[in-house]
Amino acid sequence: MSKVSIIIPVYNVEKYLSKCLDSVVNQTFKDIEIICVNDGSTDSSLQILEKYAQKYNQIKIINQQNVGQGIARNRALKIAQGNFILFLDPDDWLELDTVESCYNCAKINNANVVQFNYKNTDDNGNAISKNNLANFINEKYNYDLNNIGYFKYENINSLYEIDMHIFTKFYSRAFLLENNIHCTDGKYGEDWLFSIMTLLKTDKIYYLDKYNYNYRIRKKSSCSSVSKNVMHIFDVFSKIRDFLISNNFYKDLKKQFLLYKIQMIYYAYNYVPENLRFLFDIYCLKWIPLYSYIQIKLKMNKIINQILKKIFSVYNQNGHKVWNILGIKMKFRKK
Repeated sequence: MSKVSIIIPVYNVEKYLSKCLDSVVNQTFKDIEIICVNDGSTDSSLQILEKYAQKYNQIKIINQQNVGQGIARNRALKIAQGNFILFLDPDDWLELDTVESCYNCAKINNANVVQFNYKNTDDNGNAISKNNLANFINEKYNYDLNNIGYFKYENINSLYEIDMHIFTKFYSRAFLLENNIHCTDGKYGEDWLFSIMTLLKTDKIYYLDKYNYNYRIRKKSSCSSVSKNVMHIFDVFSKIRDFLISNNFYKDLKKQFLLYKIQMIYYAYNYVPENLRFLFDIYCLKWIPLYSYIQIKLKMNKIINQILKKIFSVYNQNGHKVWNILGIKMKFRKK
């Protein structure tokens, strides 16, 4: 039995998959299993997985129809044998000592969850920004995470303002199984429930001040593309609400849950297809108050207006009429 299981859901990422797998098979910590779930890929992703599996016996491949990352992760979690779990997206990659540093931190602190920092990269893998959890929590909540070494929900009192990514944490498999922590079945926001359950069910989340993960920001990724899958957001809300109620969190966290829904709807609104906007708006009004919905619409219109101004605008400047078309400025003297 391996000490660590790395779970990778794979769907049509032939351009990025080799870099992802190289970062895993070359880890300094060797006692790992790598569970790759091919989620109905139609490109050469499966062939790449099979090529690596022939060379590295740590790699296990599960094939399924395209039903989404949530189901893929859940399936892999059921067969995982490691004492600890690490999730990795197939277009991202790990630093080569990620597993070793996380494992050591978890063992020293007897931790259920270890959280680390990550870097954002562009589509070509060039670093564009860093996400340091300790700096953010210290600035936002005046909580010295670096000195204390861990945090819990009570220290931040928020369900959405801190990093809630599923891939920036190292989990005890026993902790996940005992609390039935899992992803939802849809293809959008499938890890939101998982992250909230983790935050509320563990007594402490230990912090590892290390940039272990490289997150590739792709324009055409599943979380940044216009898609009907965005409608799954409301099913996720329902499951989160059921979890909060069944675990006696809802009464105390009702306000935080509302703020969470508002934030997630605001984020998702950019990716709603035009033909589903009306239906999306109706569902919004079922989940958030009218005044919150209006605020979101006003913010969206402000963003749209800013975009339109960059495309086309007319204004007066020093006795001239200035036309701005696609960034090209033309000046005409006013008569």
